[in-house]
Amino acid sequence: AFQSIHVDTTYEKDGRLRRRTFNFTLSRDEQITDYTDKLLPAGTGEAGMTVTFKGLRDNGYAERFPTRLGHVFRHITSHFLPTFIGARSPTIVVTCGDDTRTYPREIESFIHRRQELATPADGEFGELRLVLMECDKIASADLPGKHFVHFIAHDRTVKSQPIDGRLGLKFFGPAGDRVFHADAVR
Repeated sequence: AFQSIHVDTTYEKDGRLRRRTFNFTLSRDEQITDYTDKLLPAGTGEAGMTVTFKGLRDNGYAERFPTRLGHVFRHITSHFLPTFIGARSPTIVVTCGDDTRTYPREIESFIHRRQELATPADGEFGELRLVLMECDKIASADLPGKHFVHFIAHDRTVKSQPIDGRLGLKFFGPAGDRVFHADAVR
């Protein structure tokens, strides 16, 4: 979808930090270009990764890509909500133009009420956690429905099931702008 993709990652190997950078190019051969991997001086930096995307490619995807910054952030919020709610979500910083949002912290501004229920662990399946949330409708903005149960295992969404028909309501809350999301986490 993008003309330019640059990856810059700092990782630990044998107790020392290394920095790897490269460009990813959409081509039949040699997709990795300008590759470097070097040992960092002791005591500098921390592990992490930055991926920079620039310039939309002029293809069918460009026609569907959100053109307003608010839409980009709204799409990220609704698409990755189950991941960001999870206990082991990485910190992701998204910058578009002059606006920057940090996830999962950004998600908290869309959750009006949260209740977590844990079931007793059983020998066959382990523990099942249920996270029930009353969210701003933006949480469902790019999803095919309003209210959802997300089934999560090993920190990944296995399936998101819309439950609009089972609840029998569109939006709820004081201003009629709230939706229900539940994470069933194993």
